[in-house]
Amino acid sequence: MSQNLNIEQCCVICYWMREDVKVAKIHQKLVDIYGANALGFSTIKRWIALFKTRRELFQDDP
Repeated sequence: MSQNLNIEQCCVICYWMREDVKVAKIHQKLVDIYGANALGFSTIKRWIALFKTRRELFQDDP
């Protein structure tokens, strides 16, 4: 999966999280949009946990 696609999805996750969209709904929306290229449920949960601690970078740690 492309790094740009991951960053794009993480930005969308951050937006939906701030709109109080639940993790399961975020995952379903990403699957609807990106299909097989959607981030996994556990990855989405991890990013939401990071965003809640005010993480501002949208790239994975190495």
